[in-house]
Amino acid sequence: MPMMILAGLPGSLEKRVKSIFSTIAQFPEGWELSFMPSKHNNPEIYETDIAKILDFAKEHSESHIVGVSKTDGTIRKTVAGGIRRYFRFRWLKNEALNYISGDREKFALHISHIIEEEQVWLGGVKPRDAASALLLPQGIFACERRFEEMWQRSESFGDINNTRASAVEIENFSQRYFQSSGDAGRRWIDCNTLIYSHHGPRHASAPFPSSWKYSFNLENGFHYDVNHAEGRPFFISDASGISHKAAKGMHINLDPHGNVR
Repeated sequence: MPMMILAGLPGSLEKRVKSIFSTIAQFPEGWELSFMPSKHNNPEIYETDIAKILDFAKEHSESHIVGVSKTDGTIRKTVAGGIRRYFRFRWLKNEALNYISGDREKFALHISHIIEEEQVWLGGVKPRDAASALLLPQGIFACERRFEEMWQRSESFGDINNTRASAVEIENFSQRYFQSSGDAGRRWIDCNTLIYSHHGPRHASAPFPSSWKYSFNLENGFHYDVNHAEGRPFFISDASGISHKAAKGMHINLDPHGNVR
């Protein structure tokens, strides 16, 4: 069952939210609600809280993290950047915090709208299996310009129509690049004629949190065997910008976050 994790609420506000969904409203059906309390007196999340949030999220197979924080934009950007590659992440609007102590029914309605959008994300955007497009490493898998921001658009929130459009884009991307390659079955082939095969043996396990991507728990040892479709030598740059060379007929092991394994 998917779980919304409210991260960053101080204990006093957490109690009020629990009261809302036990007295005046029912939490949306088919979802669970959990809390990652703030260790601060105010609704706040800092970079030092990221590791604890990630550890908490990995205990649930379908974690959707909703961050609650009144910190400045720079801090919020850092926090989001440290989470959203691994787990679905969005911010709660700061104005919604006022509803917790004021218009409690409005807060419950706001949460229901969030869940509605997250359900769309869950059904059409979140990776489902090892063949999912979003598991490919952004910026490394060469694609047409119109698809280059697909990964970033999948992380967007606040507009359910944008989330629906992201699901359509992923489907179009898959139709374009997930191609049949004879007896090897369907594999990803990029614009540089590099094959990203997800069928290879599992080895070179990624450490946590790189073992997760977009709330999808990667199979232990999962990676792509990247080789040239015509067996030619090639170069590929990893997530750190380091260039790696594959000799003729050879391949490179690359994980979904762009790390060479």
